[in-house]
Amino acid sequence: MAIFNRVFNTPVHLSNHPALKDSGQTIEYADLVDIVKFTASRLISMGYRTADKILVLLPNCQEFVVSFFAISYFGGIVVLADTKLNEELIGIIDENNIKLIITNSECASKIERIKVQTGYDEIHVVDIENSELFSKEAGFNTNDIPKTGTIDIEADAPALILYTSGSTGKPKGVINTHRTLEAALENYQNTLPITYTDKLVAVTPFFHSYALGSCMLAGLASGATLLLQESFQPRKILKLITEERATIFHGVPYMYNLLNQQINSGEYSTNSIKFCISAGAPLSADVANNFYSLTCKTIHQEYGSSETGTIAISLDEDPDVNVKSVGKPLNGVEVKVERENEDDAGVIYIRSPGHSIGYVGSEPFTRDWYATGDLGMIDDHGRIHILGRTKRLINVAGLKVNPAELEKHLLKHKGIGDVLVRGAKHEDFGEIVEALIIRCDESITEEQIIKFCQQHFAAYKIPKRIIWVDSLPKSGTGKTLNI
Repeated sequence: MAIFNRVFNTPVHLSNHPALKDSGQTIEYADLVDIVKFTASRLISMGYRTADKILVLLPNCQEFVVSFFAISYFGGIVVLADTKLNEELIGIIDENNIKLIITNSECASKIERIKVQTGYDEIHVVDIENSELFSKEAGFNTNDIPKTGTIDIEADAPALILYTSGSTGKPKGVINTHRTLEAALENYQNTLPITYTDKLVAVTPFFHSYALGSCMLAGLASGATLLLQESFQPRKILKLITEERATIFHGVPYMYNLLNQQINSGEYSTNSIKFCISAGAPLSADVANNFYSLTCKTIHQEYGSSETGTIAISLDEDPDVNVKSVGKPLNGVEVKVERENEDDAGVIYIRSPGHSIGYVGSEPFTRDWYATGDLGMIDDHGRIHILGRTKRLINVAGLKVNPAELEKHLLKHKGIGDVLVRGAKHEDFGEIVEALIIRCDESITEEQIIKFCQQHFAAYKIPKRIIWVDSLPKSGTGKTLNI
């Protein structure tokens, strides 16, 4: 039970210290461990065993945390995906032979529609709002709970399949073992000092690798308290920080921009915060400097990916330094840059015992150096600077959108002659999706185009701006240029 034991392995985890706070309800560590074990017992009684894959489709909530560790406890494989995915879920269910989905009422209705569409009648859906799966008062005998060490789980057995936001045409399932999760957790804990006295604002979704590793796993392994939030509402988050005296906030750049607009009211205090961390997209100097002027708090950039876990974090207190670089590698992570000549940015490679072992359905990654696909350089102080991407991606608040995926779909519309999808700068989200379209039917409207996309893609992938054009920019070889 490797990752379970690695996280819940100190006296704090058997105490009355608060582990989770969610909408006024508190679960203490001793109770959390019990509930995880009871839930694991129920899943076993339902017929699920070691190496079975179970899809957890939930926002940040107590049931997410319990599901993750209960499945891991008996050696099952947790499959995580963005709750906003729609038709993309069919591929995830298919390639993992999913038989159980743990979700909420909102997503359950979506799954039921997919079941009707595909004929997946054998899939069992547990709606957390209408289930006793997570209650330790549901009549199960404690003797039914597997004891620690009674289930043989290999450290190199898969523990987690985490789906990316689909930057290569469809979501990719990134596989982590118990060993790689433990190593990534150890790297982070040995770099960022989190203790049992900390309170972490847990609002960035756990189904993304950033929040899962840096917030949920690192927070719980340190005996800290997670302040769970299902959605980001700036005023609510600031009130939470003020009243709970939160000490660590893991956010993304657009969150900080929206917080800046509310802090001006003077109703809130961020004095308790020790670390404000940002990842998922580049942090702009305007957002960082405005936040510092309002709070006297530096936003520390963190850098990583679903494939690698956290690679680096900038812990410098100078806001300017934190904007210009993503800091130094975590303890346990090696980074190098390979470039063709001295004047060019190079490709960033990392080597870490915590990087994943491969994608579902693909050859395993080598355990040597991994190419991140990012372009950058390392300065004389050892700080990493990110200078671009090797592929044409759109970054919507940390979620990656592949333009080619949208272009392929839009060209199926009989009213579209040609299309170019690209990113456009946006104050809140970093980028939004913009589509330049040549119409072969002048009667088609923006509303029709958006509806055509909605039935196939998650909301963040759908074009937010449509521009009707007579021609698209082409290269000398006829290739459409992304300008």
